[in-house]
Amino acid sequence: MPYQDKQSQLWINADVYLTNHEFLCELLQADNSTADAKLILLAYIKYGANCLDYFSGYFSFVIYNPLDKSLFAAVDQFSNNPLYYSYEEGKQFICANEFSPFRKLSSQLTINEKHFLEITFDTFSLTETSYQEVFRLKGGHYLIVDQTGCQQHCYWELKKSKLPKMSRERYYQEFRNIFYNAVNSCLRNNGENCSQISGGMDSSSVSVQAAIIL
Repeated sequence: MPYQDKQSQLWINADVYLTNHEFLCELLQADNSTADAKLILLAYIKYGANCLDYFSGYFSFVIYNPLDKSLFAAVDQFSNNPLYYSYEEGKQFICANEFSPFRKLSSQLTINEKHFLEITFDTFSLTETSYQEVFRLKGGHYLIVDQTGCQQHCYWELKKSKLPKMSRERYYQEFRNIFYNAVNSCLRNNGENCSQISGGMDSSSVSVQAAIIL
């Protein structure tokens, strides 16, 4: 659901699950029961576009400023929660996390045959979609839409780095620590937890680690 900060008059709509919720509550001096979307808005009010440096988790969100009619939209580092958009200069900007709004609001939609061809070869574009006029916001990027146009910016990118020299057992231990922290950060829940297992190693390992923590 959309939320408005009465003081700044900013609006936010978000699809979000923050894995560092407690850290952000402390940073922004907010109550632990504060919704993730509200935390994002509070961080944006305090840090502007640099707020993205403080988020960990899965998110796509849009913040609208009715005072200057500008819009700020962003997705997480890997675009786990997608955000699709189309922009017609001087006419309209549409964004959503599914395609239904585009079918209703777009003045024109053209099937992107190239996209379907890529799918047959098991290759997927990070930005193109089934429609030529609709794009997917690339992971680690944000959009600013205002009177001057629609501009895309990169706030994060995966960089190559060399692994430090350690013993095999030390690598195992480092992996176990990272895996523990990753699972633990996703267990924020006021009720009971459950897991859906595919039968493979990934989901089974996550479920076992979660059971140990809980």
